[in-house]
Amino acid sequence: MTLVLVSSVLSVLGFTTYLFISVSRRRNTLSSTIGMKVYMGSAMMVSLLIGTVLGVLFQQMTAPTIYTVLIGMAMGYVIGKPFHLVASLDSMLHGIMGGMMGVMLGVMVVPENPVLMVGFMNVVFIVIMLFLLRLIQQETLRSDSSDPHTTSSKQTTD
Repeated sequence: MTLVLVSSVLSVLGFTTYLFISVSRRRNTLSSTIGMKVYMGSAMMVSLLIGTVLGVLFQQMTAPTIYTVLIGMAMGYVIGKPFHLVASLDSMLHGIMGGMMGVMLGVMVVPENPVLMVGFMNVVFIVIMLFLLRLIQQETLRSDSSDPHTTSSKQTTD
């Protein structure tokens, strides 16, 4: 059980840090729609996974909900900040929602199989984060190929 919980926390820290760095470096090349998907999806998934872990650990609703809502709001603000204040607010709201849902899920699965559920949520988190990172990469490549300065410099070097 401890291994699954620790791996969940480490995957959140690792993927979130990498996603934040990727978004910060490429925010000028990301469209508002892609940015919206990235900040909403990441805030929701981080708070959902952390909420599930805390719900399983605490086996009660109040304290984990407070912690996870605060974590979700912080994550939402940090990820949405490079885009716009409205993006921060939107992702903070998604962080709140994901946090509450994660805690409810964690508390409800304790009598059944919490290790399986936390492991499953960890896999879902990783898959979604990989899709978000791929989306950032695709949008960056698309933006670079449509940039006339990039295209002309490539043509002159050929």
